[in-house]
Amino acid sequence: MQRFLHGFFLALGLLCAKTLFAQGSPQDLFTAAEDKLQAGDSKGAAELYQKLVSEFPTFEGLISVKYNLALALLYSEDYEKAIAQFKELSSSATKDAALREQAALGLGGAQTVMARTQSDPKTKLSLLDESIQSYDGFLKNYPQSASLGEAFFGKASSQFFAEHYDDAEKTLASFASVKASASLRNDANYLMGRALAAEAVQFKEQKRDADMRAKLDAALKVLDQVAQNTVNAVIANDALFTAGETLFQTGSYPEAIRYLKRIQSKKYLEEQQKLLVDALRKERAQAMMGSNQDAQADMNRQYMRSAARLREIQGKPALFLNARLVIAQCLYEQKKYDEVVVLLKHDIRFCEEDQKKRAFYFMIKAMLQNNQTNRAIATFQEYKAQHSGEKLSEDVLLALADDFNRRKRWPEALEWIQEYQTMFPDGKHADAAALLQINIYTAMGDLEKSKKAGEAFRLRFPNSALASSAVYNDAYLHFQKKEYDAAIADFQKLTQEFPDSDNAETARFFIGKCFYELKKPDEATQALLDFEKAYPKSKLIPNSIFHRAKACEEKKDLKKADELYAQIIKDYPDDELAPFAMFGIARNHWGEGGHTDEALALFDQFIAKYPTHSLAPSAYLFKATIYRSLKRLDDAMEVYRVVAEKYPDDPNSAEALILSAELNSQNADRMATRPEKLPPRPV
Repeated sequence: MQRFLHGFFLALGLLCAKTLFAQGSPQDLFTAAEDKLQAGDSKGAAELYQKLVSEFPTFEGLISVKYNLALALLYSEDYEKAIAQFKELSSSATKDAALREQAALGLGGAQTVMARTQSDPKTKLSLLDESIQSYDGFLKNYPQSASLGEAFFGKASSQFFAEHYDDAEKTLASFASVKASASLRNDANYLMGRALAAEAVQFKEQKRDADMRAKLDAALKVLDQVAQNTVNAVIANDALFTAGETLFQTGSYPEAIRYLKRIQSKKYLEEQQKLLVDALRKERAQAMMGSNQDAQADMNRQYMRSAARLREIQGKPALFLNARLVIAQCLYEQKKYDEVVVLLKHDIRFCEEDQKKRAFYFMIKAMLQNNQTNRAIATFQEYKAQHSGEKLSEDVLLALADDFNRRKRWPEALEWIQEYQTMFPDGKHADAAALLQINIYTAMGDLEKSKKAGEAFRLRFPNSALASSAVYNDAYLHFQKKEYDAAIADFQKLTQEFPDSDNAETARFFIGKCFYELKKPDEATQALLDFEKAYPKSKLIPNSIFHRAKACEEKKDLKKADELYAQIIKDYPDDELAPFAMFGIARNHWGEGGHTDEALALFDQFIAKYPTHSLAPSAYLFKATIYRSLKRLDDAMEVYRVVAEKYPDDPNSAEALILSAELNSQNADRMATRPEKLPPRPV
């Protein structure tokens, strides 16, 4: 943020020293404030500048001191006072045109910096909008300024932080046409890469795969250029990290790892940045000896930016270790759980506290996924001993509960939920824990507890993002209890109150399923058709078509049912319902009567394609039934024998043995009434 005024102050100070140094105070205060500002003691500098303004209101260079005061306030994070000071200095009341111009530029920067500290999204966006307006005002009022590059870059930064990525890219395109230092151009290129990368992630979330790939390729092209920068190792490192993180977020895990492995260590970056700052300090000192104020301003900006970046490197966790954590996440997504644990076990001793928490978290998750539950619990206890009551415990407790739930070890899952609720009664995942508890009660068949837990959830978390899941659970509970009318009412309530939720999709399907269970085939068919129209790409489409076929069977419209079954087989051949559809067609051919040969052929096709399917024994028994209807009893007996031999543990095997015995008995009775068929008695 520091501008060319430092050079102006040096000249002014020398002039003032001749007339005021005997009196001492103004020059001493000015020099002391300058020293503190350059040393990074912004708060101390602000106090001295404020004292100078208050005690020497007639000081010849007072307006310039006020500008430095604004900078010191900004650097000491007193943003409101800094913004007020810049506004005052950028008004027409300031007679110094050069200073007024720089204050106008500083105003936009101060508003951007303050916006980034805001936790409230509305306040943040409002400040960013003000910043953009300030930069627009500067570009309009100072079209010939030597600082146009700074203004365009500042505006693009505000647009980026406001998530107006396309606007930021357009502003950066305008930046390319104005004069700017090599350092600022490098920063602008990096910002362009970040904007393109952020858009790629947005398109990924919106499932716009083609647009995502185009933006990602463009982002990587720019970031690769920035990463090749041999002068500024820090921004090159940042570009590599942005590329790797974006590839992770868009699902390109191996490629992400390749970028992230190129990240340099914090020690190396600090050494390189110190060398750069020292070089710029010398160049700036030489510039200050001259009279070219534009050159002074440019060198001062480069120096201040580089010094700020050095402080950032020294004050933040190592980007190298952050990169290693993202590599661990990439390995986790690739299901390489052993590698995740080995990597993090090695790195965790070097991590700072926040990084260490993330490392523990992913180690435990990897162990759980690798079926190492006891090891995960032991690692959690190790973490708990080191970080009692901290938020990672909250995440891990819920992960452990969810793991036991997935393994259907429900009593243990409930114990972990209870521990979570005891340790974190108002935790950030309190609603998720309560919802998981409801799901576990439902899975255990304890519908009464599930109902009570659902009522408690609605009372405690009326505005939860998981509210749709609570309504869904109520509806599904009614469905399980075969209270289909009540289930329909709750599913419809969900679709009305939460139309954009993921649960709305499943609810629309279950409305049709409930009508089918109520023996209302027409209503079921219409509801399922509505579902298929609303969610044409849903994974539940085969299930919906299957239930429409079943509804047709209820109405004795076997021809239409067969058409729907055939649609499943054709469009969803790998779906788990495809065998059921094929079986349904064969069964319906038999049920229609007069199509015995076709039915036998279809059952044979089913058995040939799905010999180990749970319906295979039933297909054999249908064949035997058809043979019996055709009086082909020997063929029927052979089928029963095959079922008993091939599927000895299947319930149909016992039925086959009973039916086989029944046929044997009938054969014996028949033979007894036809003595000519009996073998001759021995003489």
